[in-house]
Amino acid sequence: MTTRYRLIGFIFLMAGNAAGLMAGSAAGTAQAQAGSAIYLNDAGNGRVVRMADMRGTGWAALPGQAGERTFAFQSGVAVDGAGRIYFTDATAARLVRVDDITGRGLVAYGRRGSGPHQFDLPAGIALDGQGRLYIADASNARIVRVDDLTGSGWTAYGKHGRGMHEFGFPQDVAVDRAGRIYITDALNDRIVRIDDMSGAGWTALGRRGSGVGTFDHPTGIAVDDRGRLYITDSANDRVVRVDDMTGAGWTALGRTGAGRHEFVFPTGIALDGAGRIYVTDENHRVVRMADLTGAGWSSYGTMGAARGHFSFPSAVVVVGTPP
Repeated sequence: MTTRYRLIGFIFLMAGNAAGLMAGSAAGTAQAQAGSAIYLNDAGNGRVVRMADMRGTGWAALPGQAGERTFAFQSGVAVDGAGRIYFTDATAARLVRVDDITGRGLVAYGRRGSGPHQFDLPAGIALDGQGRLYIADASNARIVRVDDLTGSGWTAYGKHGRGMHEFGFPQDVAVDRAGRIYITDALNDRIVRIDDMSGAGWTALGRRGSGVGTFDHPTGIAVDDRGRLYITDSANDRVVRVDDMTGAGWTALGRTGAGRHEFVFPTGIALDGAGRIYVTDENHRVVRMADLTGAGWSSYGTMGAARGHFSFPSAVVVVGTPP
């Protein structure tokens, strides 16, 4: 079997040959909202980008600088109800929060390790309705929850393995309105749901493959108000939606390429207030579509470091309903 290596932020996945509180939801109106914005973790350029729409209007970037503001490869991004931006800084094994895209009020939390208040390649990040943070601590094969960036309420769940309560490489995390937690377990090619951080209600969906009910390195996950799951099935170059953890209503869109309805290793996924789907992929762009028929397809970005350019964007979160 041939293998290929994919970069997600700073995270290497070996593949076979085959969001958050403000991430938006399926409910709402297609009317643009004041303050709506698209945030992307532009991992290869070591920055977070904010833009007002899919034309790049109002482009602004939070770049790495000297000292504590040096951000190498990030993976996850989230925005809270106060507009503060959170992201995982994988190389520094920490979480970062800033008050806004200028970088004001920077707070960093965590260091490398496997104990409490430590991370090893932190990846996806999400917020629940109480503002608590959930982090996919990928190389430690666990999910971490903290109340805030003081580390208060630290709770960790998971260990290395392929069985129940185990993960191969948890890549992303999402939380639904009921507080249930969804995880993409990339190296085990499955989606996991737990009721809470005790692991109660463990349910898994998927196995390695390219057909219905199978995944090849699922990476990003989002959940809408109806409880439907949206997954970037990365090594299969497609986006999948299921109605629930039984796999009912399986719908997939995508094939390998750089054109319309095509992806190269899609990673991040988010929904806006109108239920439109946003996806980042290795075509160095963000794609938006109305649904998984591919209707309303538009894309923005190309390879590079200048305005309007990205390098391996790994995550996306959407506030409101951008025009």
